[in-house]
Amino acid sequence: MSGSETTNAAAQPHHLSAGALLMLAGLCLFWGLNWPAMRVTVAEIPPWHYRVLCLGIGGAALLMIAFLRGQRVSVPRNEWLRLIVASVSFQTCWQMLTAIGLQSVDSGRGGILAFTMPLWAAILAGPVLGERLDIRRWSAVSIGIAGLALLVLPAIDRPGASPFGSLIILGASWGWCLGTLILKKYTWSIPAVSMAGWQLLIAVVPIVGGMSIFEADVSFRVTLSDMSQRAWLWLAFTLSVPMVFCQFAWFRLVELLPANIASLCMLAVPVVGLVSGWLILDEVVTLTDVMAMGLIVTALALVLIVPAKPDPGPVAR
Repeated sequence: MSGSETTNAAAQPHHLSAGALLMLAGLCLFWGLNWPAMRVTVAEIPPWHYRVLCLGIGGAALLMIAFLRGQRVSVPRNEWLRLIVASVSFQTCWQMLTAIGLQSVDSGRGGILAFTMPLWAAILAGPVLGERLDIRRWSAVSIGIAGLALLVLPAIDRPGASPFGSLIILGASWGWCLGTLILKKYTWSIPAVSMAGWQLLIAVVPIVGGMSIFEADVSFRVTLSDMSQRAWLWLAFTLSVPMVFCQFAWFRLVELLPANIASLCMLAVPVVGLVSGWLILDEVVTLTDVMAMGLIVTALALVLIVPAKPDPGPVAR
């Protein structure tokens, strides 16, 4: 969203309509369900091929939505370089590292790790954006790191286990953080939905390169023909709902709702991911997982939910 759009949105009164709240609930549910969906699909489709499908279809669909809504789709020449850097930092890293990490990490645990992004953003917002890291944010970072330790450290001592997958997904979170800070640092001329579409299409270019190197012997046709019905259903879900509807709904909600309410989605998604992984994939949820999730969600709440400032009332004239 451009700076002018953000300012205008913030200046307008927000009404919590039933439609907006229903969209928010759907976003939390579908983004959470996407974690077991990805876990099932990457077990049958090599991750580089999987992400080429997701980003190619998702990016084209988002640009089509923006075009049909009469929004600007073309990117000004002076904004291309920073858009490319942000897209590779965010979408290429996020999409590939989550797909690779989920090959060795349960979907519920992966969702918790990935959505630690606001904690890293709280740390880097100071040097990158000049924002002060106050006691509230320091507390959030400390609590969040404690939650991460509960998730990652047990894998080191577990026979046959490795924290590698967890670290890969944390890398996805860091890429998301870096790309988001780059996007926030600049003012953009194109609307958010168009920008999201271009990010996906830009990000798919290096992924196609990686696919030609790491999965050169894999045939798309053979892979798709060998997929189980279950994987097909989850792939169709991911392509149509998280990659298109959820991307569009998120930017629409940012326009409709106050930022602190829209950000509640980031608190709910890891919870939905953990529960859906347990219900759909029979993943084991331990007390340590629940404690870690509680700590990380608490940390995210400290970062994302900013108390509203009291209305000072009319200014005396």
